Amino acid sequence: GTYGMTGPDEDLVLWPSIQFNCYQSATLIAELWGLGQNRIVPEYTFLDPRGMGTFEGGPLSKYDFVHEKDQTIGMLYKPPRNDDGTDNESVNDVFIRVRQAMSITETQFSGRTVVFISPDSDNLSVLEAALRAKDSREFLWSLSNHNRFAYAPGEIREVGIGPIQTASGDKDSEGGRTLTNKDVEILMKS
Repeated sequence: GTYGMTGPDEDLVLWPSIQFNCYQSATLIAELWGLGQNRIVPEYTFLDPRGMGTFEGGPLSKYDFVHEKDQTIGMLYKPPRNDDGTDNESVNDVFIRVRQAMSITETQFSGRTVVFISPDSDNLSVLEAALRAKDSREFLWSLSNHNRFAYAPGEIREVGIGPIQTASGDKDSEGGRTLTNKDVEILMKS
């Protein structure tokens, strides 16, 4: 079969948010990796972007402000509520959603590699912060400081529980590894 990030295509599932840009990205990835459309499983709720309340749609500096508050106040900080009904979610709210996403994917796709395709970095950074916490004492700190795992648009990472070795055999400072374009090309050619 064709190979994706870690093995034959029957071991790989693309799990995009139903937001247009995510589903479109999943379609492009499937085409590039030689996967059938049956490997794209749309997600309807758990990968929605973090609700930023009054900051929704504002300048990026307001997101920096929210992330700073996540660090200083903690994982229960919520951006100010908006009067138009826009969600205002804490890191804890996002964690509950991504934990549910993990539970669903573990049940439905046990033994497979699942690629989460999210419209929002906070979903992925909160999930990665939870997975990278070394123990229960570090867990709350890790979630409040999730932005250290922020994702750039289009960024792909292999994330597991605990440290991952880099190509040189070293561990990065956060215990994980960012895949570069070269890595993705190599993995696609495998």
